[in-house]
Amino acid sequence: MCKAKKWPGILNLALDRIIEFQELPNEVFFAYEGIDFDRYYSDLIGVTKSERDRAQKVVLEFTNEHAPYVMTKPLHQSQVVLNQNEKTTTFRIDVVLNYELEREILGFGECVRVLSPRLLISKIKGRLEQNFKQYETN
Repeated sequence: MCKAKKWPGILNLALDRIIEFQELPNEVFFAYEGIDFDRYYSDLIGVTKSERDRAQKVVLEFTNEHAPYVMTKPLHQSQVVLNQNEKTTTFRIDVVLNYELEREILGFGECVRVLSPRLLISKIKGRLEQNFKQYETN
């Protein structure tokens, strides 16, 4: 995370993607103290977040074949079990909706279903429809 001189918000730069940098010896370094970054990142999976993003209650239903994996390797520190029956286990996490969350959910394939929020259901459904179209034959 960094704060640019001429940019109103904070920037998230991937250090592993920086190819080259140039030291600016005449520039004074100012540590940015506007945000507690431990708290800032506590409500998300991954790193993609804007200053105005807020956590939402995400409810995910997993097949019981995969539920033990999610129990032993929680998706997020806020994870709680809401319900369990003979076929599925329902979890809730309180996280920011972002690309990394979508990728995590999509990684479970047919073993997970998003129950809420509606915006996330729509995004996952749209991405799955796009994915399905890649496998359709004419």
